[in-house]
Amino acid sequence: MVGALPQQATCRSAVETSASRLSKEFKQNASLVSFCGASIFEHKFFPARLIRHIDTSDLAWPVRREATTGFGMGCNCDYQDFRRLPWREAQRLLNAELSFVLQIEKARRPEATCRAIDRELFETSVLHNLDLGIASSVVALSAAGCVPFSSCNAGAFGGFHPEQFPCVAFCARPETCVLLLECGTSASIGLADSDRVLVAYAEDIRGMLRFAASLIERRRQFSAVHKSRPRAGRAAGVVTPDFTRAALARSGDRSSGRSLAKDRPEVSSKPNFRSLAELRVPHRRR
Repeated sequence: MVGALPQQATCRSAVETSASRLSKEFKQNASLVSFCGASIFEHKFFPARLIRHIDTSDLAWPVRREATTGFGMGCNCDYQDFRRLPWREAQRLLNAELSFVLQIEKARRPEATCRAIDRELFETSVLHNLDLGIASSVVALSAAGCVPFSSCNAGAFGGFHPEQFPCVAFCARPETCVLLLECGTSASIGLADSDRVLVAYAEDIRGMLRFAASLIERRRQFSAVHKSRPRAGRAAGVVTPDFTRAALARSGDRSSGRSLAKDRPEVSSKPNFRSLAELRVPHRRR
């Protein structure tokens, strides 16, 4: 289901180097203002309670027909099936989004630049008709074996958007939740369950870009988890976090020489919240 990585060593090396560089670059930019010093553009802040908590006991997973384009999964008439897109496509989208964001940050007239980029994206479908700042997270989640069915940048670059903060709603297997929470922690975004699905959301659109970079960096760990997942015909039941830790420990972290099972965020078995509305923080005037 997940596309294969490039076979050429040079392509694989380039993707690894780029993902590592992007992750380090974004971790150094926790402020809300632009990371380009000369920019007059200021990123929008969306106040929300950042929760990282997943109930793995009753996660929903779509049947094959539900996840196909045109079915309207999650009551989304614009739903698209990205399950066959590979990691290299997620990396391409991340690079494209970074390029667009940098254009906006360096522009003397950011609003005009946003409108010009919006027209370009509409005419060319460079980001698969997904919102700027969200596209790479959607495709990276798909490459990680998840099924995103709704996403929105909440108007981070202008225009009307229905959501209150940048977010991606998706279905995920229980055994991937430990890695997903680790990516959410690394990117400093929220990641929680709601009505049997997961929602990744951020106070700043750049958090979703960090999330995409973090997913790409851990692509081998996601592959190891999927290879160890029980197949049809094996004992039924919910796959616990312990199973995930065991699968990751067998693969190991080659870069650091330590087990991937250590120092991981906990996956809770208790319910968290019922709706996205509970994440909203009332705006306070200064």
